[in-house]
Amino acid sequence: MTEAFYRPLPVNQFYRVEYDETAARYVKTTRWNHIHANAAGVVINWDGYLCMAGEGAVALDAHTQGRYRFSPGSIHDRQSDKTGGIGVDDVGDAFQTVGETLLTPDSYDWADVMAAVRARRHVAIAVDYEKVPYQYQEQKGGTFDHALGIDRYRASDGAILLYDTLGTNPKWVPQSAVRPAAEYIATRIRGSAGRLFVGLTGVRPLILTDVRYRVQISGYTNLYSAPNGTRVGAVTAATYICTRAKVNNLWWYRILTKADGSKTSNAGRYFKPNSKVRAEYA
Repeated sequence: MTEAFYRPLPVNQFYRVEYDETAARYVKTTRWNHIHANAAGVVINWDGYLCMAGEGAVALDAHTQGRYRFSPGSIHDRQSDKTGGIGVDDVGDAFQTVGETLLTPDSYDWADVMAAVRARRHVAIAVDYEKVPYQYQEQKGGTFDHALGIDRYRASDGAILLYDTLGTNPKWVPQSAVRPAAEYIATRIRGSAGRLFVGLTGVRPLILTDVRYRVQISGYTNLYSAPNGTRVGAVTAATYICTRAKVNNLWWYRILTKADGSKTSNAGRYFKPNSKVRAEYA
């Protein structure tokens, strides 16, 4: 039996991003340019301050399995701190505006963080970006406080899937890419590496994918990067071997192979049942 769970879309704090089907990755499009007055009444462009707000948008997407997808500016404007960058507690306030709860314990160490990630929580975490190894920095040579997101753990090598609002695509990195940077800022501000700045989403439900279906598509059907994810293409006539799962009370098929078991470029993409989709047990 294969276990899977919802994966949030990436968010960049400066640019909107969209999925490029040809490049098979997310790319930057237009600037957010989130402009309004700060607490002193001075009108500024907030984009450079929105790392934690951007990561908060990723966390809310993960927490609600795609039900809420906000811009970094929207997360920022849903809390009260208008002096500059915000913290995990402020993101928690933004969650509350849509009736959701972000956990923000103040005594978590790295082992606690990894336990939360392995339990299928998305973790927003503050870091000193200078302590992130150069090869893993999206902004090379950055020397500022920043926010990152840890979405999942890979048991084969202990790597973590890292979201960075300075980039466009999450990537697998060793834990050493984040841990020293998170412990450094915690020690500097809270006096202890065991008091990390973290925000924990709820536990995402498992999508159990042991049952396979032979699914025939006979009319225009959109394909998505994930349940409730970005549209990444469409098919009009095809037959696939798929798994099926219910996310937010809607069924989704995930493409595995062509009907004969051979590879397909659409493997890993999702689609919803419609009048042009017919399924039977494989």
